[in-house]
Amino acid sequence: FHKYDTERNGFISNSLLEQVITEIIESSIIKINQTINQLKLRMDPDNLQIITESSFLNELFPQDQYKLSNSNQIGPLNGKPFIIYHYNGLPRSNKDKKVLYASAQANIS
Repeated sequence: FHKYDTERNGFISNSLLEQVITEIIESSIIKINQTINQLKLRMDPDNLQIITESSFLNELFPQDQYKLSNSNQIGPLNGKPFIIYHYNGLPRSNKDKKVLYASAQANIS
């Protein structure tokens, strides 16, 4: 996936999916039973013409999904508020076709 995500945005155009899948099949990493169109529908259900890295990994490698245990895991941000930023670099998916940034305060507990 990263080979085709040249700008490291966390997504690729859905037109590149066939190339990625072909490379995976040729290298025998996994066996894929769905057609490219079926994969596109599952990975891009809103038809935004992009495949996010997370939807790609969740679809093709579901056994590797990170699962939180019920244990009390302590991390450096637990209980501490922090600012999170979201950047949507797709003008067509924003109002007035302008690229937008959003910010919010978050807390992990």
